[in-house]
Amino acid sequence: MSARGIRERLREKAREIEAEEMEEERRPELDLYTLVSMVAPHEALMLFGGTRTGKTTFCYVVVREAVEKYGLDAVYIDTEGNLHWKLPPKALYYRVSGLDDLNAVINEVHRKLIREEIGQNGLVVVVDSLEAPVLRSAGSSRSFYYRAQAFMTRTVLGDRLIAIANEYSKKYDKPFTILITEHARSEIGLSRLIEQAVSSARGEEGEGRRSRFIRPEEVPPEIRLLYTRPKGGSLLYLIKDIWVTEQLEAYADESGYKRTTCGVYAWGSRAYARMERVATLNIETIPERGRRRVRITYKIHATPIPLFGVEPEIAPE
Repeated sequence: MSARGIRERLREKAREIEAEEMEEERRPELDLYTLVSMVAPHEALMLFGGTRTGKTTFCYVVVREAVEKYGLDAVYIDTEGNLHWKLPPKALYYRVSGLDDLNAVINEVHRKLIREEIGQNGLVVVVDSLEAPVLRSAGSSRSFYYRAQAFMTRTVLGDRLIAIANEYSKKYDKPFTILITEHARSEIGLSRLIEQAVSSARGEEGEGRRSRFIRPEEVPPEIRLLYTRPKGGSLLYLIKDIWVTEQLEAYADESGYKRTTCGVYAWGSRAYARMERVATLNIETIPERGRRRVRITYKIHATPIPLFGVEPEIAPE
């Protein structure tokens, strides 16, 4: 290659690098809120899992980032009383118990949207969790009819929240995301399947082998999550992206230091592969001069596949 050709090639490479740097600057920082808004910009995302698996922490971080970093409005509906941390002043907090209270809060949020008190810059609504008010309402009556009605009301309220998000996202052309947490369905009845899966993974299959009880701590997380399902009834058919949380590690020492590590996986998603790890959360409690400081860090493992605003290619095989 001539000297002139080399100079042209170097200039072309410099232009490519400059274009990549400009694109990198325009690209939004990938944090938890950006992750959620990319997957569900005008609909709901469900996060389910067992106790102490990081669901409330995940929701808290999303709300903090949405309000403090991006100037969005936020509504946090706490049905279990698990949120003990301080929310930003701009975030609205509601503590509810039963389905009637939850319905009243949804009505109030809708009225605020109609009066344009919130939502012009986008909105995040967290319901943590939708299962608790259903269980309280269903458990307060021995009538099968009223118990069934309580479970059906969950779907109606969830559908209504999704409809509100869709409506106002189009009105303001801003992200309106609903983040719903649910409990994991009981694994009772699946112990035999889990045992077979664990035995197969360990190479312990064989004729005449007697079945034995597998303790929960013996089941690898990737196998346990495959046999775990979220509660939610027919609401699951309305939500297209469902993620599951799992506690990966819990550590504590004599000084009072505690660290809990939780993983977030795509249980059913349009943007991720089945059981692909989305993020990892670390919650640390650090003793410091007679008080305790909490530090939350996270790592995002995978970028979601863009779904909205993409023109697909269509071609016969």
